[in-house]
This record gives sequence, structure tokens and C-alpha cells, in this order.
Amino acid sequence: MLLLYGQITYAQETFTDVDFFGEIELTNKESDDKNKYLGGFLRYQTGINLEDNKTTHVPNSRAPALTKAKVSFNAYVHDEYSSSIKYKFRLNGYYDASYQFNDSSSYTAEQKRAFESAVEMAESYLTLKLPNDFSLSIGRLISAWGQSEASPVVDIVNPRDIREFGQADLEEMRLPVGALKLNYTDNQWLAEFVSVFEFRGNRVGVHGSDFDPYLTFRDREIHDETKPYGFARSGEFYFRLKTYLAKGELAVIIGDGYDKSAILNQRPGNSLRPEYKRMKTVGASGNAVWQAWLTKFEFSYKFNKGIQQTQGWSRKDVVQSMIGVDYSGLINTTITFEWNTRYIKNYTERLLNDKIQHTYALFLKRTYLNNRLSSDLAWFKYGANDGNIYRINLSYEYRDNIQFSLDYFIYRAAKPDAILYNYRNNDRIVSTVSYYF
Repeated sequence: MLLLYGQITYAQETFTDVDFFGEIELTNKESDDKNKYLGGFLRYQTGINLEDNKTTHVPNSRAPALTKAKVSFNAYVHDEYSSSIKYKFRLNGYYDASYQFNDSSSYTAEQKRAFESAVEMAESYLTLKLPNDFSLSIGRLISAWGQSEASPVVDIVNPRDIREFGQADLEEMRLPVGALKLNYTDNQWLAEFVSVFEFRGNRVGVHGSDFDPYLTFRDREIHDETKPYGFARSGEFYFRLKTYLAKGELAVIIGDGYDKSAILNQRPGNSLRPEYKRMKTVGASGNAVWQAWLTKFEFSYKFNKGIQQTQGWSRKDVVQSMIGVDYSGLINTTITFEWNTRYIKNYTERLLNDKIQHTYALFLKRTYLNNRLSSDLAWFKYGANDGNIYRINLSYEYRDNIQFSLDYFIYRAAKPDAILYNYRNNDRIVSTVSYYF
């Protein structure tokens, strides 16, 4: 079971970038000032656990049937002071009443702190337009790089919220970071230099939660994670150069920053502490369009990436790749397939990850009734016998600014040493009502 920690860490890294079925385009409400825009959404979600015999990871307790009764909001303002100065401010928040409805003994204190309520500043920045097609942005930024719908091979700037593994949409998962971005763009080229001055790691499940990544280590004391502080230690630097071709695009990526997934480091007394390790990355991504087909790829070589071992950790070079294809030749239908591979160089048997690991993703999206109704299927397969995740979604736009959706999540793993085995009893249905303004 110790092996599962290294494997699930990779699994959460692999399919954390999933924009499963997207969101409808936000309907902006224009104010009296034509340069000022207000927008966002209000949302209510109800989640029901379908596993009758599921027990929690809290001793002597059972999982409640109601997994979510969550009200969330997202609000932003985007203003232009002049043709060369503009800003955006976005605020997110939520409150989950299920923690009050259910028996409090079903939860740990960490769970309630992490999941019951929160308000935070999301993507917010000031942008200055400079001469010669340059611009400069500073604030909490999101830099979405790469081609994949499922695999963050070169999308290395922003951490992700993966506390609800396999259930969230991309725009809700990416976490903005404090950064300075210098941008150059013209009709053929895009160049971005990003200097990150706020460290944030992936936001993962906590003790007692359904998707606790440290579950197999809970018989030992796990300290609070150690984060790098101060720009001299936590500063990260990333560069992307992209060119637009006649029937596609091509980009190269260079990065010097921290792995957003923590490593468990051995401490005195057989205890553990999550820590973040620095690494360098070079990579490329691109796509090409031919009739109804779009082929795409991503490749990265990560130098000195921290890898978990049976005791402590070690640094290894890691090669990761993604190849995929989108087909949109059927009416109102898009089919996407992606194959992701990760290879660890100079492999040793003490590592908790496989030397070579394959993951697969298949998406089938179809719309009806002039795009108001949509059905979306997603399937993710880990290796040959490491488990599967399925998601079935139905969404209906009642009006331009009101959307109803229903999601069915299925987790399957039969072998005790499978990546998803500890998370196999998490099937659930989630209903959502969203109001966009």
C-alpha cells in the first residue's frame, strides 16, 4: 500500500488539468461606463454519496449520504482607466452547509477548516500597455500553457486545487499566483516571461477527506508542510515562445521553479513533513489542423524532479509526453483522445512510482437544441490495471444566464495495489444550478 502514495501523486498530477465540459460563457453585465465590466456567477450544488457501505477515514464513523450542500460565488470587475492601463479584480468564496447538517463526528478538524467555507482573492492584476507591442502585468496571475485537456505536461506555472479528485472543472482548479508577466505579441509571435514571487503548492485533500493523498501514511505523524519563503528562495521563472503557423501553432517552454506536488521527507521520530522541491523544465507543445481533425502534442524534460522513495526521496530526471487528437466531423459532436506517458530515468526499485506509466483520456461531447442541452462523457484509465474514472454530465441552459447540470462520478479499481484502490468507494451524483451575471 506504500506504493499507492507515489502512484496517486502522479495520478493527481496527470488529470488535474481537466476542463471536463467547460462552463457556458459568462454573461457580462455592462455598467454605465462602457469600459467597465462586472460579471461572475452564483452557484448551488448538492452531492449525494452512492456508496451505502462506505466508511470514512475517521475512526468509528461512517460517510454521510449528503456530501455537499454548497453555495459558491465568483465576482469580478474589469476596468480600463485608459487605452494603456487596465485592471481586473476577482473574488471567490463558498459555504458548504453539509458540515452543519451531518454528524460532526464524521469529520476531522482539518476537513472542516479546508472544506466548510472560504473567501479568497482569485485572478486579479494590473496591466500596462507598453510601446512596441509589449505589455506588463502584475498581480495574482494565471498562465494556461499547453494543448492538453487532461495532462499538465508543460502547464507548469500555476498549482491546482485537486481536493475533489476528478470532479472539478479547469477554471475552478487553477490557482493564481503572485507574479510579474512581461508579454510581447504580434500577428505571428507570442512571447511571455513570468516571474513568480508568491509560492503556492497544489491544494490537496486533508486528513479524513475522501481523497487524502497521504492516506497510506496516516499511521505516522505528518507535520504541517514546509513552504519556501522569501523571493530569494521562492522566486520562480518561466518563459514561453509561441508562433502561429498556417494550420496550427508551436511553442517552446523553459521553467525554473518548484514542483507543485509535495514530497514527504523523513523527520526525527519516524515522522514525515511535506516539502516542495525545485526543478528545471524544458518543453514544447503544438497542434495542427486538417479538415475535421486536430492533432496535438506536448513534451517536457524535467531535471532533478523530486520522487518519493520507500524511505525519503531522491532526485531523478523525468520525461513526460502527451499525444492527442480531436475530431469534430460529426454534427454537434467532438471526440477527443489523449495518451500520456511518463518515464523516470536512472530508475531504482526504491522509488514509489513505476518506471514507465501510461494514462489515457477519452472525451465525447455533444450538444442539442441549438446548443442549450449538452451531454458529456469522460473516461480516464490509469495503466493496465490501476483503475478508471468515469464522468457523465448533462447540462441545460434554461436562459442565457441560468444553467442546470447533473454529474455522475464513478471510481473503479479492483486490485489492492491499484492507483485508485483507496478512492474506489467515492461514486456520487452532484446537481448544480448556476446563475451568471
